[in-house]
Amino acid sequence: MQVLQCSGKMALFEQSCQPLLIIMEIIDIHTHLGDILYPREQSLIWETGVRKRPDWNDVYERYNWPEWPKFHQIFGKVTHRLNILAGQNRNRTATLENMQASMQKNGVSRSVVLSVYPHAPIEQIMQAAAKDKRIVPFTGPDYRPNAADHTARYRDEVAAGVRGLKLHPIIDKVRLDSPETYAIVESFAPHHRPVLFHSGYAFYYLKKDEQANERPDFGEIDQVIPLIEAFPKVPFIAGHAGLGQVDEVIEKLAKYPNVSIDTSFQPPHVLQTLIQAFGPERILYGSDWPWGGMEVAIRCVELACGNDEGLKRQIFNINAQALIGD
Repeated sequence: MQVLQCSGKMALFEQSCQPLLIIMEIIDIHTHLGDILYPREQSLIWETGVRKRPDWNDVYERYNWPEWPKFHQIFGKVTHRLNILAGQNRNRTATLENMQASMQKNGVSRSVVLSVYPHAPIEQIMQAAAKDKRIVPFTGPDYRPNAADHTARYRDEVAAGVRGLKLHPIIDKVRLDSPETYAIVESFAPHHRPVLFHSGYAFYYLKKDEQANERPDFGEIDQVIPLIEAFPKVPFIAGHAGLGQVDEVIEKLAKYPNVSIDTSFQPPHVLQTLIQAFGPERILYGSDWPWGGMEVAIRCVELACGNDEGLKRQIFNINAQALIGD
């Protein structure tokens, strides 16, 4: 970002105008490393030379995630399949090398990396954070029967640098209003860290035998309300602002002062509505990289904010900084 520092009534046209660079630190509140869908013998995080192939979501990103309801009504089954394939394509590019390149290209200073069990556990994210201090690790729930005690695990992880918790009910296959999730959040709540939860219907698998690995209906907005009400002092973040259920997020979650949203996959005109509903202090820039591109997510926020530099700074930096710290 560059502005001119000038003097005089006709300063805009004077040669004495000097460029004044204003550096805005951008914090991406929603990113991933590693293959979150499939098991691997060696973590994807450390692979090099992995490149993203063109995919269907490139079309959407070119137009800043537009809403094309009539198009989807006609070609719904085709676009649904193409969207899943695009997500799987991007999932395979979630290497540390690629994240670092995207951060460098788009001026992102820190990326919050969300652990998703069992394929991208916190141990792998912490290893990446040890190599690159710009990575901010968020842990996740471990619902396996033999999982370690939640209270002790979260105490140790926070002491080691974990800044928050990610809940992904669709991939975890556990409802947000379940006793199991309640116990997870209860164990994490004393650390006064944010809890980011996936919100909105989402689909990750095409093959019928793989679809048992997901529960898209667990992205329903109503399911998180009991959790939010049970923990009014926990700062929650609705990931993606509900995706296609953004209207429900506005209607049902904006009234809770401990709920913020991230901007991933939402077009500029929707972001403007979200800013009005939640207030500027509860909007956080997020891309869901590599599933979403950092460049287009930044552009959508810039278009939504117009010339309001203070609002941009709040969404890109101040709000996230207040939640995750330095």
